[in-house]
Amino acid sequence: MMKIPDLHVQSDLLVVKKQKKRYCPVYFQKEDIERELRKASKSSKGSALSKQIMVGSLEDVLKKMEINDRNSGWDDLIFIPPGKSLNQHINEVSA
Repeated sequence: MMKIPDLHVQSDLLVVKKQKKRYCPVYFQKEDIERELRKASKSSKGSALSKQIMVGSLEDVLKKMEINDRNSGWDDLIFIPPGKSLNQHINEVSA
């Protein structure tokens, strides 16, 4: 039986708004989200915003996305492929 991977999610500091759309990134690798948090922390000059990483299962996230109500926030999720940065991936999907 194949194990469904955990997702590393951080929605407080890494949410991005671009072209009237809100993106809440979902990461597959802890190292990727840690890298993005370091960049965000530097750009916000050490802001006291939460740097807590929330971990969940892919299966649960997909189920919630499937049954989401309009404006519930689940339609804002964007899956960030391993090794890619948040901005790089958003630029690719919003082009």
